[in-house]
Amino acid sequence: MDRETKLKRVFAIANVLFSKVLDKGQKEIAFTKYMELYGRDPEEAFHCIHEDLRAHAHKFGEEEMILFDLMAEIIEDNVLIRIMGVEEAAVKWKYKSPGTVKNMCATGKVKAVKKGKTWIMDVDHPNPRLTEETDDQ
Repeated sequence: MDRETKLKRVFAIANVLFSKVLDKGQKEIAFTKYMELYGRDPEEAFHCIHEDLRAHAHKFGEEEMILFDLMAEIIEDNVLIRIMGVEEAAVKWKYKSPGTVKNMCATGKVKAVKKGKTWIMDVDHPNPRLTEETDDQ
């Protein structure tokens, strides 16, 4: 699928989903931001739309979740959506400090790659705390 088709589909789905969670004025501001970003960095625009919608996913019903999943499939080749840093992992896994996650990356408890000073890992990496509990049994 070419970028223009991706753009049209992602924006069509996002339009429906944002109409469920944002007021009209908020939605228009969001789409202006996304279009400007798309002009500079199309892949980042897709990432931004996906992340902004993910923040509202708890408000979606079954039909909206189907659309959200469809949108994710359209943009799944965008690697940025599939990675997270130590800050996001610490919040997701309920650790008090990103430093704890950094240490687990450095020791190999978390599969991660270090780019410069930044550790990155797959967003679906299992919580190491759960893995440790399983290993202890």
